[in-house]
Amino acid sequence: MKISQENIYRLLESAAERGLTVKEMLINMDQKKKRKAVVRKALSTLTKKKACYKRDNRYYLLDQPAKASRSIQKSAPVSLSKSNRSRKRRKNEFIGIVICRNRSATLYSFDHQSEFNIVKSNIRDYLHGDLVRFSVSSENVEEKSASLLEIIDRKITQLKGNLHIGKKGKLVFKPNGEYVLREFNVTNSLTIKNEGEPAWLEITSFSKDKKHPEGKARLIKEDDIYQNPVLENILIANKIPTRFPEKVLDASSLLSKDVRLNKNSARVDLRNLPFVTIDGEDAKDFDDAIYAVKEGEKYKIWVSIADVDQYVPQGSAIDKEAFCRGTSTYIPGKVFPMLPESLSNGVCSLKEGVNRNTLTCEMVVDKKGNTHSTKIYTSINKIACRLTYTAVDHYYATNWIKQRKSFQSLSAHLDLYREIMNILRKMRISKGFINFQLPETKFDYDKKNRITDISKVYQTEAMQVIEQFMLLANENVAQYCERHRIPIVWRNHPQPLPEKRKQLQNLLWNSNIKVTAMNSGKDYNVALDLVKNSPEKDYLEYSVLRSMSLAVYEIERKGHFGLSATHYCHFTSPIRRFPDLLVHRALKCYLKGKKPPVIPEYMAATSSGRERLATVAERSCSKFFKLDFMSDRIGDLFEVKITGFVHSGIFVEVDSPYVEGFVPLKTIFDDRYEYDEENQCIRGRKNRLKFKIGDRLKVMLTNLDIRNLSSEFNWICWQE
Repeated sequence: MKISQENIYRLLESAAERGLTVKEMLINMDQKKKRKAVVRKALSTLTKKKACYKRDNRYYLLDQPAKASRSIQKSAPVSLSKSNRSRKRRKNEFIGIVICRNRSATLYSFDHQSEFNIVKSNIRDYLHGDLVRFSVSSENVEEKSASLLEIIDRKITQLKGNLHIGKKGKLVFKPNGEYVLREFNVTNSLTIKNEGEPAWLEITSFSKDKKHPEGKARLIKEDDIYQNPVLENILIANKIPTRFPEKVLDASSLLSKDVRLNKNSARVDLRNLPFVTIDGEDAKDFDDAIYAVKEGEKYKIWVSIADVDQYVPQGSAIDKEAFCRGTSTYIPGKVFPMLPESLSNGVCSLKEGVNRNTLTCEMVVDKKGNTHSTKIYTSINKIACRLTYTAVDHYYATNWIKQRKSFQSLSAHLDLYREIMNILRKMRISKGFINFQLPETKFDYDKKNRITDISKVYQTEAMQVIEQFMLLANENVAQYCERHRIPIVWRNHPQPLPEKRKQLQNLLWNSNIKVTAMNSGKDYNVALDLVKNSPEKDYLEYSVLRSMSLAVYEIERKGHFGLSATHYCHFTSPIRRFPDLLVHRALKCYLKGKKPPVIPEYMAATSSGRERLATVAERSCSKFFKLDFMSDRIGDLFEVKITGFVHSGIFVEVDSPYVEGFVPLKTIFDDRYEYDEENQCIRGRKNRLKFKIGDRLKVMLTNLDIRNLSSEFNWICWQE
């Protein structure tokens, strides 16, 4: 926005009695700090014209007759009466927001924290979410009837709907839902192929003098959301390849799909053991399978992993492409795999009922979780059953396997796996394994792969079974490699930096979580236990996570702080992680009696870099799909929980659907709220109301900035 008297006047007008500082004006006009002098000069001129005044470093508008304000403004604000242009509140005048429901409208009053009926006005002149000035006469107070005086600010500036051909062949936009009671004329040139094509509309005019308000429309291409430019830009920015080179696809197509055990093979035949895979419902690349038996007071555990090295020769075109990708990238409804699908979902994937080449780690563990022996060897498997997390959790909850009757024999094995999982978890936590219980986002889809719901899910018992078995294998493989001097890529996790630990400790103390030290994983578990019943639980757990250093791949062993492990590597996912493939190659070289070569440092560093880029891409794509899912719900009211603060506003979270958003402080008109960073709260200057993390608000979704991956909510009221 250009710095001018007119624009500054509009900003002060929208701020009403809150006023604005010079810094806030610069932010609102998207100008740099060095332009401060230009703003002050314009303010000085406005002050001399008696259009505004300064108090406590903030600028406010003075009462102005309509004629005087027009000399400053190029276009007067929309209002019902010229006599009501004054920004100063009079007796029985209040600020509220228009809320439309079921083809009718009411007005929510910030002052009364309740709704009023609208009288003496034509609601067609107003839009759902409009911030308005209204009056209540003495006889209407009990009836809760309000007269609208003036539109202060239009909260909703964009809408999703459909395009139709109106009279004289002109395009007309019809908004979705019942929040907007009027159609819009489309002012820009567009060609539509079919009646009712979906589109976004940016509102440009909503004057009551015109028969229809106006806006600029933009068509929505719904045929393939994965070709959306925003999504493509995320993938490009994070260097995520979406297609394989022809030579890689050609090389993968030549690989044999038959897996047989040759007579002279050194592979151990494990096909008679009932191995199972346990993964999510939509998984296709099955890296790992498990089996265990109880032998006296000990447990023998087998973890068999897909032998990807058998199909990806070192230095081949497939290998070079896998190294460049570093990892598979998972976004909602789609995966960009490290290996071509003929490998990742085909011959390498441990599918039920077919032969597969594997690399197996066989371990003997006692009742305290201590490992007594470890064997590693090449093998051949035939998976007895493909189970899902949902099916296993259903069994643990009901004692019934939600699968074919022939799989009921697996129940005893699943009970044993849970028993082993509990032993391993208890052992790890006692050593200082940091017991995070943070939620993840779950997307539900229909048959056409469209998102139908977004929910928050926590780690289940079935997930913990696989986690503990994989951690056990990774740790024992790492120790095996150390004992036999096999050079591998280590997975290291440094201690949190001292300043990060101190900041976290101060934050916890400010939340009445008294921790004496943050030096070990045990200290972190004490803190996590103390925050379990706090209303700030999620925020504090995320703060603990953010205090951590990043885990990295290195060619020297340094230990893993978060797992409280002296030896750790990645061995269990070679289909989707290149470092696991490097570990497999080193082990197989050693098992053949050869000396494994030293792995170059750049390979570990590159793998760390690729992992970070994939993580950023996955998070950004998740935000994109959440915003796309919410695009039909602009104008909806939500109950949200406060999850954090910055000086400019409040971070909030919607429970269902599970999405995050932001409430700018400048949009709150019942008072002027200020951020107390030390105590992590905001306070109202006049009403002295205090809001902290965990408190609940009622808000309206007013804006989606899909390009910048942000959603904006406006404060309606707080929940008592």
